[in-house]
Amino acid sequence: MLEGASLAIDSNDQNPRTLANRQFFKALSGKQDRKAQVVCVAG
Repeated sequence: MLEGASLAIDSNDQNPRTLANRQFFKALSGKQDRKAQVVCVAG
């Protein structure tokens, strides 16, 4: 899941929301947090 999302994020580098998501995923890959995943899916 994270790999696919990271690839999509990299391909949409110009989107400011995408940049925020990239940092989010970077943090998420550091520590798997179930709450964070739910926020990601909902957002």
